[in-house]
Amino acid sequence: LAQKTFGDSQNDHKGATKLKLGSPTFLSGKIDMLESVLNERNTYELTPADSRLVFEHMGWRRIAGLHAKNIPNRAHEYIIKESLSSYHCDGILVHTDFGNDSSINHESDLTIKAYRYLSREYLPANTIIASKSPNYVRHTSIQREILFNAVCQKNYGCNMFLVGNESPISETSGSGIDKDTLLAISNDVGIEMIVFD
Repeated sequence: LAQKTFGDSQNDHKGATKLKLGSPTFLSGKIDMLESVLNERNTYELTPADSRLVFEHMGWRRIAGLHAKNIPNRAHEYIIKESLSSYHCDGILVHTDFGNDSSINHESDLTIKAYRYLSREYLPANTIIASKSPNYVRHTSIQREILFNAVCQKNYGCNMFLVGNESPISETSGSGIDKDTLLAISNDVGIEMIVFD
């Protein structure tokens, strides 16, 4: 399974190691959300149903997802502004990962607050929703990481996914982004990839 998922089954590969340390049992089939899980959500966390309700309330039709790990910088600001103007996005859903580690949650809270500040002070009003995502980097190839995150954003109601060199995916997955491959795949998954160099 590690070899097929990550292209590597060695213990020095972070994703393969994490898989091997987990449960030896894997399940598949229809997924039902347990009510108890909904009650244990983190601050700033939206479910896919929540985000879709917010988008409907805001009147957003063209929604881009952005997976962010760090506090925004000028590159993030450029990507967001360009998406709003050149790609005519109504709004951006910024997702930052969280985990069981309190330091990751703390960083995630700071990132969300920074995006809210950026939205309030430097961007058109009501164009960003910042939320935590129960996601984590899987240490697969960069194309697989981007594809997985794009599908996750689609589940939250986004019809576009923003990818840039500042992406947390590209920071952890090593090799560069193959723009042509991503654009070809985007038709298969039903979400438009907007790739910034």
